[in-house]
Amino acid sequence: MSAEPHRGTARSRWRRHSRLLLSIGPMVGILVALILFDLNDTDHMPWTEDPCGLHDSEQNTLSARMYLPIARWALRYTPTPRVAILTIDPETRPASITTNSCDSRAFLARIIQHLNTLSARAIVIDQYFSPDYCSEPDKTQRFIDAVATSKVPVVLGQGTHTLAKSTASGGCLALSKRLDLPASSKVSFGLTRLVSDDLKIPFRWPVFSEPSTPDAAPQQLPADTGTTLSFAAAKVVEPDIDSDPSVARVLRGGYYPYTTFIKLPQANAMTVMCSAEKVPHDVFGRKLGSDCDTWPSDKPGHRPLDLNGKIVVIGAVVPVDMKPFPTGEVPGVFLHANYVQSILDHRFLLEVPTGVTLSLLVAFMLATYSLYWAHDSHGEPFLSTTKAALWNVAMFAAAVVASLLVLVTTSYYTPLWALWAAAGASVLRALDEMGYLHSERLGKHLANYREHSPAHVEDSTQVSSD
Repeated sequence: MSAEPHRGTARSRWRRHSRLLLSIGPMVGILVALILFDLNDTDHMPWTEDPCGLHDSEQNTLSARMYLPIARWALRYTPTPRVAILTIDPETRPASITTNSCDSRAFLARIIQHLNTLSARAIVIDQYFSPDYCSEPDKTQRFIDAVATSKVPVVLGQGTHTLAKSTASGGCLALSKRLDLPASSKVSFGLTRLVSDDLKIPFRWPVFSEPSTPDAAPQQLPADTGTTLSFAAAKVVEPDIDSDPSVARVLRGGYYPYTTFIKLPQANAMTVMCSAEKVPHDVFGRKLGSDCDTWPSDKPGHRPLDLNGKIVVIGAVVPVDMKPFPTGEVPGVFLHANYVQSILDHRFLLEVPTGVTLSLLVAFMLATYSLYWAHDSHGEPFLSTTKAALWNVAMFAAAVVASLLVLVTTSYYTPLWALWAAAGASVLRALDEMGYLHSERLGKHLANYREHSPAHVEDSTQVSSD
């Protein structure tokens, strides 16, 4: 008599466990979908790996909005600025330097000379200089001479282009042809290409050689070839910075860490023109005269421009209103300048290694299932559904607190897709358990209703009388 209930309990327990095992597949599929939604980067998954490998995964809008306050909270200290920004905009004299590449080169040649006079630490120009864009060789030569004779190190922008889609290397980045400069000059080059997520610092981009034939496999150039403008500028100031543990980890991983933006000293490039000379002249030799009344200079009543020991980043801006950047400024010179400051300060967040994240996520999911799976020898659960759900919420809260502590103490952040997945697993598991319990109660209710229904009672009476 006692064996029958035991077999029933065993069958019920087997059905329950088999149902839980079958639910893992759909749940894993949903969690993978959550991860892909967060990364918004199905083009760079292992099964679709691109040999060009730009690895520029972009977070979706919701995650991107959350990473900024997280980064601001974790990197809440403000360092002393070592970088200054010189902007070139339509108010710069002459106005043609924003539209004429030759006039721009002549203007920058004067700026380089003046920054040497003002004792800048380094000069970074957020601009690519092609040998073909200027038809006035004398102005190009003035620029080359200024760079070649500069005692202050100069970092120039390096252009890139994507290789033709019709080749085996289609889509890979290749270096664009640049001006020939004397080998003896103190000049470095850095790629001006930015990451699609402006909160991320690009250190290097993979760069490939031009294919010899359309079917040739892409050949990657040495890693230093793809050094970005901001990292090149940081290396000029601190040549051994790539041996720093945090920087070395970023370079080995090939990813782009998160940072924040601080307020850097900023002025129009005309301040240099008006501060370096007692009698300021423009690029054409004309006296600026009253034009300098608009800009800070060494005249009485004006505060002199102090660029002594500063890394000066020069670039054009266009008016636009986009956060988190100040109104009227836009990525480009503003981004590169902040990236240089962040790299020198080591003020960026490192992502917890993917293997560690996945291992912890799997452990969390197993613990979540164990809360509902755990039964005694009689098949009775140790925890009710409500208590298991509460313990699960406590586990998730502890995981969030632990990730925040790691973030504050080590600058390592847990990727949001892992937290989305953990929360999703908790919610889906609780809903699955509640659905199962409700279905069991409904089944018992229907069975009880059938057993006590008038028709069933009448049939039982008839059988007894017979």
